[in-house]
Amino acid sequence: MAEARKEAEAVMFGAVDELLEKTRVKPKDIGILFLGGMGCSAGVISIDLAKDLLQVHPNSYALVISMENIELGEDSTGNVGVSLSKDLIAISGDALKTNITTLGPLVLPKSEQLLFLATLVARKLFKMKVKSYIPGFKLAFNHFCIHAEEELYWMD
Repeated sequence: MAEARKEAEAVMFGAVDELLEKTRVKPKDIGILFLGGMGCSAGVISIDLAKDLLQVHPNSYALVISMENIELGEDSTGNVGVSLSKDLIAISGDALKTNITTLGPLVLPKSEQLLFLATLVARKLFKMKVKSYIPGFKLAFNHFCIHAEEELYWMD
């Protein structure tokens, strides 16, 4: 457990240090801080709450840190590891879809939102055979780290 905590601290502090350096924001200037340890769902709730608080405190900065907490366990044969359900991919896919739908309007630039809306209207309303536009979430987020089972890591 101590090693897991040490690793989590290194990742979190490293990401925050890098973010503050890139944005030139001083830690004392951050008025709203959320640290969530429940991953996907907690992150979306924290972002939404931070948005609401920024409307009340407009001249402030908000920092949201969300991580997945996983503990190692030991089975009856003495093997140490993490037990994952076979439903994890489907569940994480559903959570990701919900989170993107919720976060998109909050974090994407208006240009990305308009492109998405235009292709959606063309497909649904005018029955045009145009490819769905996938917004560039990299314009809104500095770091992504999707579940390892999805085999996608993206860290800037």
